[in-house]
Amino acid sequence: MKKLFYLFVLLISTLSCTEKIPIKPEYTGNTNWVPAIGVYQNSYHRFSIGWPFIPRIPLPVQRNISEFLFELSKTGETQFTVIDSQKVTNVRSYPHEFTSKPILEENVNYETRMTVRYLDGTKRSSNIVDFTSAVVRGKILRRIYIPDDPSYYPIQFYWPKCIGFDNGYLYGIQGDYLTRVDTTTEEVIVLKTNLSNFFGIYNWIDDFDVFNNSVYIVKDKMNYSQLLKFNLTTLEVEDTVMNVQPDSAYGQRIIANYGSELYALWSYYNNTTQVIKLDSNTGDILETYPRFYAPVSPLFYFDSFAFDGSDIWITNYFNNEYLNRIGHFDPMTGSSNQNENQVPIFEPSGLTWDGAHFWVFDSETRSYVKIGLEGI
Repeated sequence: MKKLFYLFVLLISTLSCTEKIPIKPEYTGNTNWVPAIGVYQNSYHRFSIGWPFIPRIPLPVQRNISEFLFELSKTGETQFTVIDSQKVTNVRSYPHEFTSKPILEENVNYETRMTVRYLDGTKRSSNIVDFTSAVVRGKILRRIYIPDDPSYYPIQFYWPKCIGFDNGYLYGIQGDYLTRVDTTTEEVIVLKTNLSNFFGIYNWIDDFDVFNNSVYIVKDKMNYSQLLKFNLTTLEVEDTVMNVQPDSAYGQRIIANYGSELYALWSYYNNTTQVIKLDSNTGDILETYPRFYAPVSPLFYFDSFAFDGSDIWITNYFNNEYLNRIGHFDPMTGSSNQNENQVPIFEPSGLTWDGAHFWVFDSETRSYVKIGLEGI
């Protein structure tokens, strides 16, 4: 009898353990939580918004967000229009940044916001950010696409931040890879890999300029820089020139290589910039230009420089407001027109001069773009 009793108790206990009891969510209502956003990019008929940092959203709130809405209106309009949306499938699918399609009119005041929709249908909107869309200048004259092949992009999100032009070829460095593009046939080949190990440079190469099949690579030391002359035929370093670092300077870029002359750009701790002309064989200073406050900070990797013989041109401004513009300044005076030089490319990441036109690498379309700077 006792055995039957124990079996009965065990059966009841087992059934009670296997019964499917619905788990109630920790949170069934809504909160006043909303994202705080800012405009990150604004150029070429498009804009990007995002969170300045990843917020710590309470877990109950996370479980009840169903969708993010991206809204836009012209300043003065009474209603926002949803221009895009993103469903939330899990916490990792939260859109920390959003880039619009090319929908903006030029030189128009806009307002944008990000709205959160909860599972019960209620919504909470972020702060409203206003901006004026850019006036696009310049013209795309030609575009050469890099093949859609992983061998040209060893790391998916690293595009050529520095490019050079010489004798009909475009050279680009992305990550540790050096590629060459024939502008006549559009053939793209990889010349060399593992550049950082080869040059003994801890950080990847930031900028360079090509002349007569040679390029100078900057290798910074404590009180000087080594200028490594690299032959693009033999793919070997054929010469090293020492360049003494000026007092209070912290970084150098080579912005132009004209065979017997090099133009080096030095950055200083007081946010000034100076261009120095060097003898490419000895490293001796041939001419020193006045120091001036730079329109951008050359310290950051995404700056690229080119020289057309009179002005220095810059792409990828550190200041986010000018992130996708090309600016130029006179090295003698430091005067610039950085506020006016919008180009018809959303994400330019490299810049070089072919003697008549500029080439820019467009990281969004993975292509080299030849630009006419009419109006700039």
